[in-house]
Amino acid sequence: MAVGQESRSRVANQKAAFHRLADLLIEHYDLRGKQERGERSDETIRTYHEPRNVVKDHASGYQQEYRYVVEDGEIADMLEARKRELMNED
Repeated sequence: MAVGQESRSRVANQKAAFHRLADLLIEHYDLRGKQERGERSDETIRTYHEPRNVVKDHASGYQQEYRYVVEDGEIADMLEARKRELMNED
């Protein structure tokens, strides 16, 4: 049998290859994510503070009104601010 061929069934070999690829991708992005975050899994991403009427994204520092984000569901501006911040870090 050839390298990477574990059985005579093409479907079984494809399934095994997919699982190996998925494991490699998870390992790669998990390690890269830990490096980017400084290995902090308890990082606060956003704070939703209704009494002060504010939602704050901690990475970008962007703030919006609580009502605008939570009740109206308008989070696009906050996500764009986060995206710009991540692009600036690279």
